[in-house]
Parts: sequence; C-alpha cells; structure tokens
Amino acid sequence: MVNRIHRDADKIVAAMRAGKLRPVLSAEAPLDLETAYNIQAQVVLRSGMSIAGFKAALSNAAGQKAMGVSEPVFGVLPKEGQARAGDSIALKNFHRPVIETEIGYLVATPLSTEVIPDNVLSYIGGVLPVFEIADPAFGPAETRTGADLVAVNSAAAAFVPGEVTLWGDDLDAISVVMSRDSERLSEGLATDAMGGQLEALCWLINKVLHHGYALEPGQLLMTGALGGPQPGLPGSYLGDYGDFGRIEFELTEGV
Repeated sequence: MVNRIHRDADKIVAAMRAGKLRPVLSAEAPLDLETAYNIQAQVVLRSGMSIAGFKAALSNAAGQKAMGVSEPVFGVLPKEGQARAGDSIALKNFHRPVIETEIGYLVATPLSTEVIPDNVLSYIGGVLPVFEIADPAFGPAETRTGADLVAVNSAAAAFVPGEVTLWGDDLDAISVVMSRDSERLSEGLATDAMGGQLEALCWLINKVLHHGYALEPGQLLMTGALGGPQPGLPGSYLGDYGDFGRIEFELTEGV
C-alpha cells in the first residue's frame, strides 16, 4: 500500500509540474478516502507546498452525493495560491476554474486538540469573507469520485481573502451575493456549509488534526461554499456579504 501511495503521489506531482490534468486514480485501482488522504499528504510533501491553511469541500449533501461520498472532505491551501483583493488573476493558471464564496477563519493560537462548538472560537483571531478559485483539474466528471478529489488535494488552487473582522454577531446569519460584471450569479447563506458555521469549523479542524497536521497561528480555515459554485469565466467578480464585507477580483485572459 505504501508503494501505491508514493507512486500515485508522484504521478500527481508530475502532472502538476507539467501543467497537465491530474490522473483519475480510481480508474486504475479501487481508491478509498483514507488512502486518498495519505496520497494527498504525500502530494503536499513532495510538491514542496507551503501550507497557508485548510479548506472544506463537498460541504453539502448534494455535492457529496454527486461524488459518491457520505461526508465532507478537506484539502490543503497552498500559500502560493493566495491572491489579494482587487488582483487580476490570469485564467491560464487554471484548467477548470470554479469560483466559490466562503467564510474564512484565522487561527490565533497553536491548536493540536479537538474542538467543539462551545470552545472553537477561542482559538480563532478573526473572521473574513473569502473567494476560492478551485481547480478540479482531473479526469472527466463521470469517472471521478470523492476519493479522487481528495487525492488531488480537493481541487485547492487559489483564494482571495477579504478584510478580517472580529464579527461579534451570529455567524449563521451571514449571507452573500456573487456577481460577475454586475450580473448576479448566485446567493448563499452561511448555513449552506454543513448546516452551520461552528459545526463546519469544528469538523474541519478535527479532521485536519486527525490526519496529522497541527494548526498554527495565521493559518486560514475555509468552511465551504455558500451558494452554488460558478464556472470561472473572464470578468470582474464581487462577493457582497453585506455588513460582513465585500471582496473583488478579476479573472483575465491575459498573460
């Protein structure tokens, strides 16, 4: 099994470095989630990725059903993928960009023990709106599974953090409208992610710790998409979260 994990991780890293689509590993041999997470960890290690934080994916029942799993999954956010609000980001950096509006949390203190909704915010130093540009750059949709998604780091690619706030109000009351060039694309609620933000945040932290990572101050935790993911097309994107904040960035076809 160890040989398979290393071999498959090397295939994925080679595809990443060559700018090619990642392999659909389940098409070659059965792949379960635990093995997929072990492959993901080796991809992170062997690619030399700097860890900016972690993201939840498949954070609602519809997404899980589409990928043949019964739980959310997570991926590692690459520091190299962090952009700034207002940036122009080139589409050539992605194969199949997908845009999502999310809520992010900044880790305030080192964290290596499991959390519950009653205490999780004591480890958090700030909350912020975030755009994710995911890139499910592997295989045709009809053949890939949730385990395939995990192995390729849950499509983690780029993200655009907004302004950090202490936000003392109800996190689950946050809503967001995503638009491109002033055209409304989607509306989302904080509860779209696992039914509630504290539940989603606890799930992500505990799952990350279970898989051997320690959380460090300054790392970003993203709890999953609010509203429907949108195809990444050229244009100016706005995530309007009302009083919680706004984020803008541009996707361009330029070099």
